[in-house]
Amino acid sequence: MFLSWKKIMNMRDRDSISRLAVAFLEHDPELIKLGNSAFTVIEERLRSYVLVIRCGERIKTSVSDQAALLTAINVGKRCFKGGVYVQISDKVKSLLPWPEYNDLNVIAQSLGALNFKDIGSTNYTELWIGASSDKNTWRLLTNNWSCGVIPPNIELVELPGENNFPLGGIAGAALAVGTIFLKVAGFDYSIGSERYGISLWRPNQLWFEPSAQGPTPESFTSSLWLLGLGHLGQAYSWVIGFLPFKNPNEMLIKLQDDDRLVKGNYDSGMLSEPNLENNYKTRVVAAWLEARGISTKIVERRYDAFYCRQEDDPEILLGGLDTIAVRKILKSEEFKLILDCGLGAGLNFDMIRFNAFPNIGRPPSELWKNAKEIATTPNLKTLSQKLVGCGFTVGIASAFTGCFSACIMVSELLRSYNQGLKLSHMYLSLREISNHDCGILGHYNTEAFSGMTLFTT
Repeated sequence: MFLSWKKIMNMRDRDSISRLAVAFLEHDPELIKLGNSAFTVIEERLRSYVLVIRCGERIKTSVSDQAALLTAINVGKRCFKGGVYVQISDKVKSLLPWPEYNDLNVIAQSLGALNFKDIGSTNYTELWIGASSDKNTWRLLTNNWSCGVIPPNIELVELPGENNFPLGGIAGAALAVGTIFLKVAGFDYSIGSERYGISLWRPNQLWFEPSAQGPTPESFTSSLWLLGLGHLGQAYSWVIGFLPFKNPNEMLIKLQDDDRLVKGNYDSGMLSEPNLENNYKTRVVAAWLEARGISTKIVERRYDAFYCRQEDDPEILLGGLDTIAVRKILKSEEFKLILDCGLGAGLNFDMIRFNAFPNIGRPPSELWKNAKEIATTPNLKTLSQKLVGCGFTVGIASAFTGCFSACIMVSELLRSYNQGLKLSHMYLSLREISNHDCGILGHYNTEAFSGMTLFTT
């Protein structure tokens, strides 16, 4: 059966559309009137946003600050397209597992950071990583498990705890860059009226309270199954790749996805780069993990009702799925733990719904029994109908939401192997993170989750 020229153009156009740029179209229906020029106008708007990141002296000794810097660059370049400029001391030694380089400045440049000395614009937003005394900037505070964002002209608060682990820094960067972008781009002007943050060790407590700060993790599972390697699955891999495994070759990750990277993935995928377009997502993620010494197993077929876990497959699955239909057929009885993140529809793209099975008490088939797929980008459908005669929709997605979701997922896994809180669910949106909802079932016990001691301490 031959596809019509119009159908081929439809699919090509759909693959090229930025998953983040669609948000602007849905936010401003007047853009539909521009026809072919709509996404050119949106791209120009994105290129008007410039982010400057300044680092204090603590960047030399803080793992969490270094993880925050690199994550902020990788997330920021996908939404602040006017450039991410960095001001940092020369020759800072990297404290992170990065195989190509051991100089933090060089790593930052390899991710796309620009030198602040070369900035030409005076119209930029500034983020300071650390406790700056300058009240005119956004400030990001991080430690092993917690992160907090202090908007301009808001008083600082002290964040106690150690900073020799990357999780809090990664989460903080995603939160800071994401919420600043939502404000700058006009999606929510109310952001910035108060400080906000979260503890991933004890999310039921204020992020800056001493009791909310957790220990340095020592154990982790030796095998994982990542199902779906879109912007969520890539974000999971980004976070896992930063963990300080003592013997990374003892870790095996099963990677399952049947899609290739397309141009439209760049703005939402942490590992998506223009030169990797048309590569299978499994191969891209495997290359990132294997470069860090982690073993991988690739499966390039879809997960369906006939797919069953084999005896030698990992007992823990992290879902990076984009359809309810696949979630419904997850066989939670075959696993020790299934962790799933679903993201908000349409303009609620910064909303996160995390569920843990069997913790939540219902199997996936029951939890999503009455859930239905809905078209979340009607303006895109109208525009595409106008341009190619066949309307389509795509989901809105952002790298910052995916990355923060990954920190929630990995934090649950870390707590399960380090006798931390056991959650059934966590529901939140980045722009209202202080109002997050989580279900606490007690603590994980050592017998059920006794992992290998893999981390360096």
